[in-house]
This record gives sequence, C-alpha cells and structure tokens, in this order.
Amino acid sequence: FFAELFNNTMHQDAHEFLNYLLNECIEILHKEWKAAHPQQAANGTSNGKKVEPPKTFVHKIFEGLLTNETKCLCCETVTSRDEPFIDLSLEVV
Repeated sequence: FFAELFNNTMHQDAHEFLNYLLNECIEILHKEWKAAHPQQAANGTSNGKKVEPPKTFVHKIFEGLLTNETKCLCCETVTSRDEPFIDLSLEVV
C-alpha cells in the first residue's frame, strides 16, 4: 500500500493529507535532484558556493514568509525573524 500512514483506523483529515502529499512531493523531487547532481549533493558546494536543492513547484505555489516580531517590554527593542512556511494554520473565530 502506497501510504501506510493512512492505512489504519485513525481519523485523518484533508489538512493532514495535504501536508503529507506536499512533503512527499518535495522529498521525491529533492531525491531526483540529488540523483541528477551527485557531486554537488555529496559535498554541498559547486565552485566554492553552497548548493542546496532548488525550490520545487510546491515551494513556488505554496511557500510563504512569516515574519515573527518580538518587542522587549523594558527597552522596547524589536527583533524580527523571517520563517518560510508551506502550511500556515490560522484560528478562525
């Protein structure tokens, strides 16, 4: 069976399935890239530059950037950090 994760009596919803599907697509595409570029994948560099697998169509369609900002209550210094995401959960009230 292809997806052993979903071959059980546990409740799975569409959101969990979408996450699984997108992550599997990314993993398969990265494996294919590594197979096509074995030297770059093995040492992680090409011409002295760090090389990572390229962005996939999943990233191009679904990826976003979340900026977390934290403000100190004492000195009011604001620090921010950008975090990429594929799946963003929002509470709807």
